[in-house]
Amino acid sequence: MMRATIALVLGLTLLPSFATGADDTGLPESIAERLEGQIALGQGGQAFNRQDYEAAAEHLGRAVKAIPSDGTAWHRLGYSLIVLGRLEEALHAFEKQLSLGVLPPVASYNCACSHSRLGNLDEAFRYLNQAVAFGFNDANLARSDSDLDALRSDERMRSVLERLTKGTALRGELTGKISALDWQGALEIAEPLVKIAPYDGQVLQSYGQALLGLGRYDESAAVFARQAATGVQPQIALRGLIYTRAGEESFDAALAKLKSDPSLWKTGQGVPELDDALNRLRKLELVPQGRSALIERDFESAAKIYAELLEIDPEDGMSWLGQGLVRYHEGRFEEAMKCFRKQLDRGNAFETGLQWTGRALVRLGRLEEAVAWLEAARRAGVSGEVLRTDADLAPLQSHEAWSKLTAEG
Repeated sequence: MMRATIALVLGLTLLPSFATGADDTGLPESIAERLEGQIALGQGGQAFNRQDYEAAAEHLGRAVKAIPSDGTAWHRLGYSLIVLGRLEEALHAFEKQLSLGVLPPVASYNCACSHSRLGNLDEAFRYLNQAVAFGFNDANLARSDSDLDALRSDERMRSVLERLTKGTALRGELTGKISALDWQGALEIAEPLVKIAPYDGQVLQSYGQALLGLGRYDESAAVFARQAATGVQPQIALRGLIYTRAGEESFDAALAKLKSDPSLWKTGQGVPELDDALNRLRKLELVPQGRSALIERDFESAAKIYAELLEIDPEDGMSWLGQGLVRYHEGRFEEAMKCFRKQLDRGNAFETGLQWTGRALVRLGRLEEAVAWLEAARRAGVSGEVLRTDADLAPLQSHEAWSKLTAEG
């Protein structure tokens, strides 16, 4: 039976099936293992979307073993398991999702549902209150969800529902006040709302805006730092933090003021160091610039942007992908492959990294190796049409593997 426990459904690319196993691909072992995880992830997602929860649990269970950092996979696995009545396993999956910071309100709510069905009422209420604190605000779901039936007769449930109902009403009022730039009115609504949902990034953003509009800089700085920690609208949070620490309306003036007198930053608990805040803000600004430079084939600019991004965060797989694409288009194929390997080791855009590694190997004349990587790319979701129309792969057209690489389905 489909339960009301919250589910996250995302569209997925259908993955083609190749007979070649991970041991036969010729890929490095770590890449082969992650490939099998990616395939299981795709199969699990497809089963999840068609509501075949038995198959979804099987595939996603394999996926999270290979890719334990995928919070969405843990969420889907947990949902599938709770539908199947495998409650202890479902709870473990939701707790993993929560530990990875993926949709904390949803993860907390689903932990509450799991504990409720297991008869752990105190833990169920702890997680339910945590869900509200993170920003869960669906009073109707909490009121009707059969997973929470064990909590209905407890006085604590009435308190939760009252807070949810009040929070929904306050959110509606707050939006109007912020739109009207009524900072005092917004503050009067935001203060009680933050008490209900102290870790809701959207609420904290509005609270910080109200304090900033009233010139209460130290208080607004603390609130924007809390917003940044939630990961909600981090660019707005960090800019707000800089404005408020400097007490200036112009961002450039605020930044200049802070740099000339670092003591104004007044770093405290939850507030990042100024250099760290600026680096995080710079990264947020550079990412779309790098993407645009690649699209416009301005590889000189793209190289500078991705070099700066990697200096800020050398563990960012997407920046390694961007730098790899730059090196490829510069004809520096060995360097490109090193970048793609760093990207693949971090798990970002996995099928893309496999495909571009294969392309680089073709350009280097290493065709047998290229076939192995391109077969892996197909298994990870790259279509035969994409490979068939890729001019860089023309040297493979006479290879015996070409028809399989470019087949549909």
